[in-house]
Amino acid sequence: MTEPCYGDFAKIYDPMMGGRYVRAWWQWFKNVPALRIAQPRSVADLACGTGKAALRLARPGKRTLFLVDRSQGMLDMAQARLPQARCLCQDMTALQLPESVDLAVCVFGGLNYLGTLKNVERFSRKVRRQLKPGGFFSLMRPPPFF
Repeated sequence: MTEPCYGDFAKIYDPMMGGRYVRAWWQWFKNVPALRIAQPRSVADLACGTGKAALRLARPGKRTLFLVDRSQGMLDMAQARLPQARCLCQDMTALQLPESVDLAVCVFGGLNYLGTLKNVERFSRKVRRQLKPGGFFSLMRPPPFF
């Protein structure tokens, strides 16, 4: 399932949104104690957009990286930014990764697109099934605009 409007929005997304949100998320995320101990080897960025946040997660040759978004336009930009990543065009309520991961992240309000509590619950169950034993899921809402 793709979102046609995000194909066009992808072209202006990074200048509008990407930079400040990535910095704010990374300042918080890099200090999560569980992550510093675990050193995840496989990561999924859910609702990845253009892949700007995933740049911080990518370590060539050291991590398997899956990028998931329902917009092919966003995924095309993410793939150009992170050619080593495996991009999957999926709705988050139908999440199906090729393999389990140590870490899944969903940042910048990706849950907003789920629309209902039922879809959030479905997504949460899907994520839990995709994590390896001891895996970690990080969710962060965007900081306020003002």
